Amino acid sequence: MRRDRGRHRLLTALVAVVALAVTGLVGYRVLRPGELVDHAKSPYPTQAPVAQPQVYGTLLAAPIVVDGRLRVYAGKRDVYADLPVNVKSSVSRFWSYRRWPGQVQGIVAVGTTVVSLWSDGALVGLDATRGTVVWRATLPSADPVGFTGRRTGAATVYEPLNLFTAGQVVIAAGSDTVDGFDAATGRRLWQALRPRCHQDFTAPDTFVTVDTCGTAPHATVLDARTGEPRAGWPQAAFVPLGCAVGRSQCTGVIAGAQGWTVGPDGTLTPARALAGPDTGVWLVGGTVVRQVSAGHVEGVSAADGSPQWTSDAGTVVAVEPGAVHLVTAEHRDVVTLDPATGRLLSQFRLAVKDSTAFDLGRVYASDRYLFMERAKPGANADQPDGAYFYASPNVVVTGS
Repeated sequence: MRRDRGRHRLLTALVAVVALAVTGLVGYRVLRPGELVDHAKSPYPTQAPVAQPQVYGTLLAAPIVVDGRLRVYAGKRDVYADLPVNVKSSVSRFWSYRRWPGQVQGIVAVGTTVVSLWSDGALVGLDATRGTVVWRATLPSADPVGFTGRRTGAATVYEPLNLFTAGQVVIAAGSDTVDGFDAATGRRLWQALRPRCHQDFTAPDTFVTVDTCGTAPHATVLDARTGEPRAGWPQAAFVPLGCAVGRSQCTGVIAGAQGWTVGPDGTLTPARALAGPDTGVWLVGGTVVRQVSAGHVEGVSAADGSPQWTSDAGTVVAVEPGAVHLVTAEHRDVVTLDPATGRLLSQFRLAVKDSTAFDLGRVYASDRYLFMERAKPGANADQPDGAYFYASPNVVVTGS
């Protein structure tokens, strides 16, 4: 009997030791600097769903649309995806990538490659169809700014810090340098110095940084693929327009009383309609859309400013190729117009289940889907999250 009791005590002690060892191993795996990848367990969709003019639902976070099939999000220390694009709420993750101790500064997508930039200078390319890591790179001079996305992550995905796309190139900026990478392979294509005072953006196949430290702004314009200087750009404090996401792939620029459209090879073409204020103005294809007054919008030719259409449909909240998205007074309806003709493409009631009145924060449009960040009426974006956001899901997703 005593022998059995001794064996029992020994077995109990061994189990306790093993449990402690396992606990320590798991803790080390979670807390050590490194990464965790949760690959996709289901097949990648063969077709992208077609957006319909309706409210789909609400999400906890703000995504970008990748390949028309995925919603990809950024958290403080992770990048993750769900699908389909039109599902009405936040659902189980299709894949996720977690990394530490760095924090996510921004995410962008080129084709089916999702690229994330981290505060410790790490740059990671993921295959959006599976969630696997396809390449890694490190910037020589990291900008230590951490996650700025707040509760929804909208700033990090819609205005990514230090991260841009230009054609098939991803451009990442650190504190002292800017590097161009091939989006598919992660191969470093070029490197350039970054001025201390910088305002950066990309146009098609072109990277632009404006040094604003001196009395006169100095613009450096580079070929996005080679890093070689591009000729034909004046020295000016350029403000980009017609950008795909954030300040990437912008198709027009304004500088003072002058404006230009930007061609695929970085060439500037004077655009009379862009000569003027850079607020309340959007560039979609060859059309400049202007918010003339509350509820009144007009479209004019970018080249010569000749009128194309006018509309009293509401306030512009986002544009994308082939579509101008507006909301009517008090956010009653979502209206979508053809940017070339002003023709009504769709209109529907912005009725969000169990929702009270809200103001719009950041708005993103892609593939005729709209993602609209909700804020408390009258809230200031500088306020803490609890004062700015509602406690419930804060991103409305609609089709158009």
